[in-house]
Amino acid sequence: MPFLIAAVIVLAAALAVSALLLSRARAAARAERIDNSRMAILAQEDERRRVARELHDEVGQSLTALVLELDRAGQALGAVGEALAPAREVARACLEHTRLIAQQLRPGALDDLGLGPALAALGERLDRLTPACVEHHVPDELPALEPEAELAIYRVAQEGLTNAIRHAGCSRVELTLARRPDALVLGVRDDGRGLAGARPGVGMRGMAERALLVDADLEIASVSTGGTRVRLEVPLEAAA
Repeated sequence: MPFLIAAVIVLAAALAVSALLLSRARAAARAERIDNSRMAILAQEDERRRVARELHDEVGQSLTALVLELDRAGQALGAVGEALAPAREVARACLEHTRLIAQQLRPGALDDLGLGPALAALGERLDRLTPACVEHHVPDELPALEPEAELAIYRVAQEGLTNAIRHAGCSRVELTLARRPDALVLGVRDDGRGLAGARPGVGMRGMAERALLVDADLEIASVSTGGTRVRLEVPLEAAA
């Protein structure tokens, strides 16, 4: 009997050690996965910033010069210059489209003004450019955030709004950012068709990865009254 008791104790100890080692291995694997995702996203953001700068400085300036030259040529040619009007409009449209792509790649307002103004500018721009009504409610004052947390919130908002406008068939979408004592809560809600039959795409996976990097909780779900809700809760201890 004493031998059996001793064997049980040894077995229990071995199981406890195995469980501890497995838990540590899982924690190390998760930490490694988060680090790898962080490095990949930071590299992606650096590339976005580089491409946005080249679009603004090189392509944008070249298109601006082209528009000015077409304006001068049209004025110099008088009535004959009216034939250049379609070319001028095409050049102006290309310039505006280039600026829009550059803003989507790397929002200047996020770097220059911070998260609140950047979210407001995002909502206003999409409201102006799309048929859907885009409303935004963002506090005037926000707590100090790490750049990674700001970027995660902005990108989730951008992806949520874009998905709603492109795929949900919605007429209205609302962007909110609420401050709680322990967290910032981002919400994107639309009145579209919901997620019935939808498969997770690259956008949803990207939002999940960004939430993981800042230890945030992400929920994407259909709403019983219709539409889809994206909710991102970023703990302030992780954001500060």
